[in-house]
Amino acid sequence: RPVVPRRRAGSAPPGARFEVGRTTLMIKGLARRDNVQSVYEELLEAGFEGSFNFIFVPVERVTGEALRYKSFGLAFVNFCSPETAEQALRTLFIARRRRAAVAQWAALQGQ
Repeated sequence: RPVVPRRRAGSAPPGARFEVGRTTLMIKGLARRDNVQSVYEELLEAGFEGSFNFIFVPVERVTGEALRYKSFGLAFVNFCSPETAEQALRTLFIARRRRAAVAQWAALQGQ
């Protein structure tokens, strides 16, 4: 059952709902140049080293002079525990420096 927390300044994105047992977040608002490595590095900078086991950044192939890949501006991250996922949901959206990113629960959850 969803639990709507009390809102404290900077504590969670607007409309965030904390779900019991969920571990997978979708992070939206990433730069098109972001990839798995950059998301991984940002998670480490935010203090989540060793607390996640999966990162997926969907990309599209861009043709031109050189073959390149650009992200769709989102990533999926599975955390090892629901508590860590909830902590990430509260803090990841303010940890990004370049652009405003928003973390939310992913529709499909990992195990």
